[in-house]
Amino acid sequence: MPKGKGKHLDIADRALIQTCLRERVSLSEIARKLGVSTSTVSREIRSNRTRYLTTGSSKHHDLCVHYRDCTVTRLCDVACARTLCKKCRQAQCPALCPEYEERACELLDRAPYVCDGCRRRANCGYRRAKYSARDAQTRYEKRLCESRRGVSVTPEQLESMVSHARRLMAQGHSIEAIWAENPGLFPVSARTFRKYVDSGVFGLANIELPRKVRYRPRKAARRAPAVADDGRTYRDFLELGDDVCRGAFQLDCVMGRAHDSRCVLSIHLPRLEFQIYLLVASHTSAEVVRALDFVELSCSGRFSQVFAVGLTDRGSEFSDVAGIERSAADPSRRRCSIHCCDPMASGQKGSCEKNHVEFRKVVPKGTSMDLLDASDMAVVTSHVNSYPRPSLGGLAPIDLAAAVLPTSLLDELGVSRVDPNDVVMTPALLGLRRLADGTYVR
Repeated sequence: MPKGKGKHLDIADRALIQTCLRERVSLSEIARKLGVSTSTVSREIRSNRTRYLTTGSSKHHDLCVHYRDCTVTRLCDVACARTLCKKCRQAQCPALCPEYEERACELLDRAPYVCDGCRRRANCGYRRAKYSARDAQTRYEKRLCESRRGVSVTPEQLESMVSHARRLMAQGHSIEAIWAENPGLFPVSARTFRKYVDSGVFGLANIELPRKVRYRPRKAARRAPAVADDGRTYRDFLELGDDVCRGAFQLDCVMGRAHDSRCVLSIHLPRLEFQIYLLVASHTSAEVVRALDFVELSCSGRFSQVFAVGLTDRGSEFSDVAGIERSAADPSRRRCSIHCCDPMASGQKGSCEKNHVEFRKVVPKGTSMDLLDASDMAVVTSHVNSYPRPSLGGLAPIDLAAAVLPTSLLDELGVSRVDPNDVVMTPALLGLRRLADGTYVR
C-alpha cells in the first residue's frame, strides 16, 4: 500500500486491484485493503483501463447508434448486390462511414468500470474494458515522466520572469538574491529557475550568472609551530566560547594593484554578515589603528559593546596589537581584545574572506585602489550590505545592522539602505570599465 498520505500506488497495489476486480470485490473493499480512499481506486481504474473490441463473431458495425435506421450503401465504392452496407459481412463501417458513432456499454459508466467479473461478458458484443496491472503501471510511469517535462508556466509568466531576472542579473544579483528581493513575484522557486538556466530553456547562459563557478578542493593548511602563548592565539580565541566567537568582528585588508599606496580595511561582523569598508592611506599598522580610532569615535561610546573581541590574520598591518586594543577616547583603557589566526590559516576567519567576494563583484581584482575615495567606499558599503542574503532568510545585512549598530556610526560612514531592486553589484556602480589587459579604469 502507499507509504504515507499523498504517495503513489505501485505495481503491487495495482496487481491487488486487478485480482480483486476479477473476484468481483467492491471498490470500497479494495480501498480498505490498500489503505486509501474509494475515490483513489475509482480514479486509478478509470485512468488506466484498456478498451478493446473482441475478435469473436459479433459484428462490430452493429454497435453503431444509427444501426437500426441506417440506409448507407456502397461505402467501399464497389457495385454490391446488397442494398445496405449494414447487412454486408465485410462491412467496414468504423473505418469508412463518416456517420459511424459507437454505442458504449452503459455498465462501464459505473463501478467497477471494467468488464472483469461481468456475467454478460461471454455474449457481449460491446467494446470491452479491462484493468491490467502491468499496463496500468506503464501508463502511470509515462504520465509521471511527461508531467515533469518542459516549463510549467504560461508564456506570459515566462516572459515576465525572464525579463525581470535578466535585468537584475545584469546588475550583478544572484538568483537567490533576486528571489529574496521579490517574494511571490515568480511562479517557480529559485532552484527550479537555476535548473531551467542550466538546460537553456530561457535563452540564458550560466555565464550570465554572477558567480557560477566550481571551487577547487581546499588543501590542508600547513601548521606552523605554535607561537608564544600571550593570550591572543587562535586556541585562546576558541576558549572564549561559541557565543563570543560568533559575535567577534574580523579584520582584513583588501589590496589593489602592486604599486598602489592605498588599500581597503575590511571590518566584518559575521553574526550580521555586515561589512564595513574603510579606505586607508597605506598598508601599515599605523593606518589600521587610525581607522579603528575613527570607528570608535563614531560609535558614541558603544564601540566596546559591538566590537568587544576581534580576530585578524598575521599580516604586518595588524602587528600593532596594543595600538588596536588601546582606546582613542581614553588611552588608559582597552577598547577591545584582539586574537590572531594561526600562521598560514587565514581560513579560520573564513566568513570575512568569503564576504570579500561581494566586494570583488564591484571592485574586481586588477583595480587600482588609488582610483577610489571615501565616498566610493560609502556607496560600495551601502550596496553590498543592502544585497539580500539567503542565509539571513532573505533579509539584507543592513536591516539587522540598523537595529544593532549605533546610528552615528552608519551616519559617519555614509552608509544607507538601498532598495533591493536598485542594488548594483557590478563595476558599473563606480563607473569602472575593463581594459583589454584585464585592469579596470574610470
